[in-house]
Amino acid sequence: MILSGYQLGIYLMNSAVKGFNINREAVVKMRYPVEIEEFQLNKHVHSASRHNNFFVKAPIVNKNAPQIFFIKQIKHFSVDNLFLFDNEMLVNEKLSEIAGLQHVIPRLIATDRIMKLLIFEYLEDFEPMESEGREVDLSPLIKPLYDITTRIHNVKQDLFEGKLHNRKPFFFALSEGELIALKETMTLSYLQLAVLEKLCQPVFFEARRYFGWSETHFIHFDIKPKNVLYKDSEIKIIDWEMAGWGDPYWDKAGLFWIVLNNILVDDDDPAPLFDRAKSDFEGYCEGTVDDKLVFVITVMIIEKIYFGKFPLNDVSAHNWATFLIHNLSDHAK
Repeated sequence: MILSGYQLGIYLMNSAVKGFNINREAVVKMRYPVEIEEFQLNKHVHSASRHNNFFVKAPIVNKNAPQIFFIKQIKHFSVDNLFLFDNEMLVNEKLSEIAGLQHVIPRLIATDRIMKLLIFEYLEDFEPMESEGREVDLSPLIKPLYDITTRIHNVKQDLFEGKLHNRKPFFFALSEGELIALKETMTLSYLQLAVLEKLCQPVFFEARRYFGWSETHFIHFDIKPKNVLYKDSEIKIIDWEMAGWGDPYWDKAGLFWIVLNNILVDDDDPAPLFDRAKSDFEGYCEGTVDDKLVFVITVMIIEKIYFGKFPLNDVSAHNWATFLIHNLSDHAK
């Protein structure tokens, strides 16, 4: 069959609903027509409310064809979140113009706004920085990733011609009154209510007022293991749809989360795990975890617990929320 790039995306998306064992013969016409023997959906990265990500490998037949494009990532956006499509397309376009950042983003090879699809190049042998029950050796990865995010934070505002929005996390965006009122929401789970009870304490509000939230830097806003791909020491960062102007400490907290997530274990005492992650992070980045970073890390992890994105069970999640707020009091004095 003959498929355009976006039709291939739709085909894979529909097939993926039934399972991930796709192996069909096809000929795909892209910007430069390339014969393809077969394509295979060989990894499912993650499925989020905003979009779906898939790894797709398409072996080529004609190795002499000019500028062969591989399919790496297919993103499908809902109608309600079409602005995220526009945001990611803009960010990829502009970052590809910066010499120091071209190599850290997958090349966007096809877009279709009607079908709400973005298709990225295929990256041979790259894996998400996800432990999946085993520890990943982060020692050669975190420092380069830290340096990359520093370059990202130095991107100038005029590059995007005023088209990007300011970004602020949920527990930074809500006022004290709104956070307290949120506890009265009838649909909250026991864990969510417990998290809010711990959060709505003077130590959190005082720390938030003291450390504040800056919106002066370009940030990715969603640094996490699934959004960082690596092969040996080479790194690619994906999922730029939420990028905008915000506080670089949020991206730094995302790096810390990668380190911590790599060693998380259910039912373990949070304190030694946090201390180990802090020590590892400081060793990797050749710097210190200051009080503001501890606060932002606290907010990030508590948001993950509140929205059900924390990878451990509810008991462990509750213990982590308790520890983080108690730990915050030691750093917010």
